[in-house]
Amino acid sequence: MVGLRRFFLSSFSWLILVVLLLGTVSNAVELKYPDLAMRLNPFNNNARIQVITNNLEAGDIGSLTEAEQLAIDGAYLSRGDARMFSMLGIIRERQDKNEKAQMLFDHALRLLPTEGFALLNRFGYLIKQKRPLDAVDLADIIYRRWRNDLWPLLDSYWPYILSDSQAFHKTVQMFDKSPDGKNRLMGSIFAGLEKEPENIKYAQALVAEWIAQKSENTQILVNQLVDAWLDLEKPDQAYSQFVSSMNEEQKSELGYVFNSKFNLQPTQNFFDWSIGQQQGFVARIIEVSDVGENALEIKFQDNPVRIKSIWQNLKLPSGNYELSSRYMTSHLRAPKLIRIFVGCGRGKKPLIDLPLPDSKGEMVQQKIRFEVPDDDCGAHRLWLGTEFLSMSRKNRFSGILKLFEVSIERQSAGKSN
Repeated sequence: MVGLRRFFLSSFSWLILVVLLLGTVSNAVELKYPDLAMRLNPFNNNARIQVITNNLEAGDIGSLTEAEQLAIDGAYLSRGDARMFSMLGIIRERQDKNEKAQMLFDHALRLLPTEGFALLNRFGYLIKQKRPLDAVDLADIIYRRWRNDLWPLLDSYWPYILSDSQAFHKTVQMFDKSPDGKNRLMGSIFAGLEKEPENIKYAQALVAEWIAQKSENTQILVNQLVDAWLDLEKPDQAYSQFVSSMNEEQKSELGYVFNSKFNLQPTQNFFDWSIGQQQGFVARIIEVSDVGENALEIKFQDNPVRIKSIWQNLKLPSGNYELSSRYMTSHLRAPKLIRIFVGCGRGKKPLIDLPLPDSKGEMVQQKIRFEVPDDDCGAHRLWLGTEFLSMSRKNRFSGILKLFEVSIERQSAGKSN
């Protein structure tokens, strides 16, 4: 009797070992050989789903029937696995049994509210049923759980959703506290602008609403919206967007050169100062306490340098202007005069350049008048630089340049000088 008990215990142990071994092998081969993995372990649902998917992709009636049986068996063997009910729902849709399909998707979401296939299919169904308000709730779940995988599949639906006022306001509130969510939603809208550029109005409306609600991180969204207008080759609208989205502090610095006295730190907007770092100098906006003003300080490091990382894009209608700069140098040694250029984009012949001679520690002001012709220049550019010079050790820059103001003012019609 004892021997018989030992025999059964030993056999049971071997059975468990075999089952575990088959399960291990099944898991190891499920990606390359899902059919084999499923035969080794019928409870391997990852393999079963892959086999079902392969049959669905085949597209013929026989494969669809096989997929149906696999899904039914999977739902029976693993009644708590929401994915099996989603698979069965997809099959029912292929069979034009839409009501049964939606019941299966609902059941899958009751088992697991974040089940991806069910979420996507329910979302699509709600859009078809003209229920954008309900679709926003599912979009919220998709964003939170599947932002990197499934979220991009919603891109084309946002214009329709946002055209509904209730769904629009629900979307605004949904992403109000989520900087990443705002970025992704804007990205979804921008993704379709090449085919339907008019949909940029929804991005405009979202940004305006978030600004009105004093939501966080809206400057990044404004910059994205300005860039989107530029991608559509609409520089006038881009500049209008830049201006209309300003807060009170930014509005006080508005001019042909924005933030001309460097009272604000750059926002990285296309129409704001770009103050980049490059080998040979360090540039930053500082407060100069003994003068009582801010300045753009450029500290040269006794190296040859071609200044190319400090500029601002401008919107200059045709007409007469005066470019002016107040600045101060300290122990400046420059092989060629540093200049402020204005032209229709860098790389083209400048309209004008304003030299900045060594001021020997004194605050000085330089001015020059110029004319902007009536041409098709979408956006002009102001930049700091020099005439061409080779990157030789003899062409080293050292010392400090402090720009306290760089401004452009409109002049009455007259001769430029």
